[in-house]
Amino acid sequence: MTRSLGYRQSENSLIEQSSQFWDRTNDSSFASNSHWCGEDAISESAWLELGKQHVVLFERFLRSKEWGVPLGRVVEWGCGGGANAIHFAKLADEFIGVEVSQASLLQCERVLREAGLKNFHPVLVPLANPEEALARISKPCDFFLCTYVFELVPSPEYGRRLIALAFQMLRPGGCAMIQIKYSTSDVRTKSRAWGYRFHAANMTT
Repeated sequence: MTRSLGYRQSENSLIEQSSQFWDRTNDSSFASNSHWCGEDAISESAWLELGKQHVVLFERFLRSKEWGVPLGRVVEWGCGGGANAIHFAKLADEFIGVEVSQASLLQCERVLREAGLKNFHPVLVPLANPEEALARISKPCDFFLCTYVFELVPSPEYGRRLIALAFQMLRPGGCAMIQIKYSTSDVRTKSRAWGYRFHAANMTT
């Protein structure tokens, strides 16, 4: 049954399914889904390339705005295994990684520490209440980064909550880079709205 037939699970149900999905750290696909680097996840070259693409885009933006580095405080929502962090933490005074997975926070911290970066601050938030991040990130940030996350959130409505959070976290004049999959007239590109574990990477467009 698909959404085109009118079936839709409740927001609370989708959030619960999502929480269960990201709690399964022993699942064979967890590391790759979370963009970890290693033999059981993503090769080092592919892992480095993931974040490098986003740095290139951001550096282009920096030139257009005449911003300098370091950036000050950077918040990445959904830091995973550090594919973005390994690049962006070098540009920041303070790099805050937000995650719903404690395992990914530890992995991100480990790879940054091994790279000699000591400016990482982990923030764990419950998936059901992402607004808790506001209490744990007390100072405004200069840059909010979020890639390969919005397609994984339970619903477009949940995604709007994250955008509102980004707005509240940013200082006046700060900026955000948020990657979002888009839908077209093809029904296969629409937000799924049911069966999170079957459609995790295409839940929200």
